Amino acid sequence: MKIIQIHNYYNTRGGECRVVEAEAELLSQHGHTIVPFNRDSQHIGDMSLPNKVMTYLRIPYNKKIYRELITFIKYHQPDIAHVHNVFPMMSASVYVALKQCGLPIVQTLHNFRFLCPNGKFFVKRRICEDCQSKGFFSAVIKGCVRDNCLTSALYAAAIARAWRSGNFPNNIDQYIALNHFVEKKMIDGGVPANKISICGNFIASETLSIADKKSYILYIGRLSPEKGIFTLLQAVSSLKGVTLKIAGTGPDEKYLQQHPHAQHRSHVEFIGHVSGQNKQRLIAEAICTIIPSECYENFPMTALESLSLGTPVIASSIGGLPDIIKHGVTGLLFEPGNHQQLAKCIQSLIDNPNQLTAMAKQAITVTASQFSPEKHYQQLMKIYQAASQENTSPTNLEM
Repeated sequence: MKIIQIHNYYNTRGGECRVVEAEAELLSQHGHTIVPFNRDSQHIGDMSLPNKVMTYLRIPYNKKIYRELITFIKYHQPDIAHVHNVFPMMSASVYVALKQCGLPIVQTLHNFRFLCPNGKFFVKRRICEDCQSKGFFSAVIKGCVRDNCLTSALYAAAIARAWRSGNFPNNIDQYIALNHFVEKKMIDGGVPANKISICGNFIASETLSIADKKSYILYIGRLSPEKGIFTLLQAVSSLKGVTLKIAGTGPDEKYLQQHPHAQHRSHVEFIGHVSGQNKQRLIAEAICTIIPSECYENFPMTALESLSLGTPVIASSIGGLPDIIKHGVTGLLFEPGNHQQLAKCIQSLIDNPNQLTAMAKQAITVTASQFSPEKHYQQLMKIYQAASQENTSPTNLEM
């Protein structure tokens, strides 16, 4: 099978970009041909001012990409299209071009962009679903995309136009939701249930044994408001004999370092960005990994990386996290924003080494059985088949 894979890489690389690349490699290993049609937001910074302006003005609908994609498809003759992200450099014109060429279209929902212009359902340090209840103009009022009303207006116009024209609900044959939470949100938003399949991320088993645990707990990820790190700092301030290691960078980094609960360096350590073997060792030797998010998390790869290395995860019970972390089996769940509950969860693992060991073993077993590359591939093939069967003649085509 020849698959056109479509992705607009983000200016800051993250888990989504790694998932896209890993999926392409997995499909190639099974004998499929991947034909990438990509754009990279890092290139925007090198553009002249007029070109930057044009790039952003084309967010609602990019006719240039529409024409380029049709030419690309005619040349490569793919069998199916798998779309990951089309903003900001491609736009929803991608789906019109694909449908006009008669290709079955599969869309992975890595975030909530189809329902929320900033893709997070999180604005001004709180969950926000105003665009669903009051209309997409709410995003403009709040400047929810990069704190900029104009940029927010462009994204809001893009999402509203795609729904109004029927592009989103009609032209995409199969949506891949990474968890049940996203599935419900999309159904509530207007996507027919029979067009949505659940297929989470995957990871190759990293280990068959549990590393010796050291006396630290770990947060690893972006340092930004929606991640709940302030709640985590409050939780660890009441704990004794354990260090919190915070790995990552982001807009809240300096603010977090100046937080009163982070001033006692004996129990909070900021270690910056980590990768490769250093990252694996850091995760493997942690008592647990903490995901204290206060936004609707979708499917963070940090959770899978931790489980695959035999490290239980303590996570807030929000978004898709309960689909990944089984409470009392591979980790513990707590109420988002409740630092007292979080502290109790951490303390329970510290005080009960047998429970910690049992969870670590289950983490490895569950990862190998439920989130393996082979299982992901089998699910993906079923979704591709469903998309091919669903594929109909072109409808609701904008030009």
